[in-house]
Amino acid sequence: MFPTVFRPKKSLATEVSEKGSVYFDTDVNVNGIVNITTNEGEIVVGHEVKAVDDINMTTNKGDIDIGSAITSTGGSIGLQVGTGDVTIGDNGPDVETVTARDNINAKVDLGKIMIYGKTSTKNGDISMSAGEAQYNPGSQNIIISQNGVLQSGADIELTGRNGDLHVTDRIQSNKNLTVNTEDAGSVYLDSDLNVDGNVKIKANQGDIIVGDYNAIVQFFLL
Repeated sequence: MFPTVFRPKKSLATEVSEKGSVYFDTDVNVNGIVNITTNEGEIVVGHEVKAVDDINMTTNKGDIDIGSAITSTGGSIGLQVGTGDVTIGDNGPDVETVTARDNINAKVDLGKIMIYGKTSTKNGDISMSAGEAQYNPGSQNIIISQNGVLQSGADIELTGRNGDLHVTDRIQSNKNLTVNTEDAGSVYLDSDLNVDGNVKIKANQGDIIVGDYNAIVQFFLL
């Protein structure tokens, strides 16, 4: 029978070649790094994953589904998907779901990033990018909804490609906010933003629709 919490002394590294998924069905707490890689398969975090250093989760084809919490107490978190989606689950208002001392970087080549839980850094940046091969009007690359919130100790950068990007009031940045849509796609600012620095918005082929705006310093349309 496995223990309730898995505590290796140093690090946890798992790589699944060809086809196969990784499921966290028990809590994991390591003193080093967590490095999970699949070629064709999903990564499902059903229990808490905590590391003193970095946490990296990568899949070439498949989803990353964070239903519980992942925490890097002393480093950064990286989530990378070739084809598939990243879902940061809904654990209730203000419940830390993805937390890092330093940076959080989520990148999806073809697919979406859906944020339904609090995602925060203490000192570092939050960077997220997602895209599609072709533009479908009304489609979104990055979705922040329900109890989703981005709270950064430094900058926040959101990049969409071939999709609209909706920025809600669930964004808090201690420095700057940069929002870009590459190829085709519009940017919608639905409500107030809590930003201590500058807000920079760029739409390569699309509209920039501004609702209420209350960033503290300055607003740029680039």
